[in-house]
Amino acid sequence: LTLKSPARQIKFNAAGLVFETVKLTGASGGVLNPRWEMDPEQETATLNFNGNIKAGRYVLEIAYSGGIASTAAGLFHLDYPTPSGAKSALFTQFENSDARRVFPSWDEPARKATFTLAVDTPTDLMAVSNMPQEGSESLPTGLTRVHFKTSPLMSPYLLFVGVGDFERVTRQVGSTEIGVVVRKGEAARAKYALDAAAAVL
Repeated sequence: LTLKSPARQIKFNAAGLVFETVKLTGASGGVLNPRWEMDPEQETATLNFNGNIKAGRYVLEIAYSGGIASTAAGLFHLDYPTPSGAKSALFTQFENSDARRVFPSWDEPARKATFTLAVDTPTDLMAVSNMPQEGSESLPTGLTRVHFKTSPLMSPYLLFVGVGDFERVTRQVGSTEIGVVVRKGEAARAKYALDAAAAVL
């Protein structure tokens, strides 16, 4: 992040998150460990420093945890029946101000940033996001870490992540690949969306 003027505090949005550690690293490599205050009513977090910190570029790192909701706000789970029994998938719903329930941010439509995501998921499930996958790696825990390409500059509420028993159906139209994600075993349901997208292109 870039501080345009000296400051004793940095305030941003966070709701329902538990901070574990916070550090601010300057361009020279100096590290500051601020105290923090959470305001549940205003859905903000404030970092307090011992004196002014200089204007300039910094890297802000926060280790934190949050919850999974049962309603469509932030990161939530959705249970659904299948012939082999009930299953669950994870989705995000950030519009218009619920990204702050998943990661600390300046969670306002006018504030924009690029996002580079990595998602750890069970190997038999698929992770999807706004951007194409850049690669994946197996973890010692048995999970797979999926890396996504960096997004364009956009508002936090536009970010999306989904994890579930999905499959992706594709069609090539010229140099453009169209993809539709559906529940595994329901590829036929993607036909209408593929046809419509192909007609638009």
